[in-house]
Amino acid sequence: MKFGNFDIDKAEGAILAHSIQTPNRRMRKGIVIGADDIAALKSAGITSVTAALLEHGDVIPVSLLEQLIEARATRRAVAYVV
Repeated sequence: MKFGNFDIDKAEGAILAHSIQTPNRRMRKGIVIGADDIAALKSAGITSVTAALLEHGDVIPVSLLEQLIEARATRRAVAYVV
């Protein structure tokens, strides 16, 4: 897992580490950053985000994976402890 600042163009699929408020929406920490999030961040002039990016071979609990999938589908934030 990589954790740190990511250029917004390379942040798709990463887990947002801190909530971000843009003029049009609030992105809660824990969301999986999608293409629409990147577009909103770019339109707000944000060029990087602090996030966690899972790498090939990272092992995560099935329950966390299920939470991430649900968060992606419902656009809700996920709280987790690693």
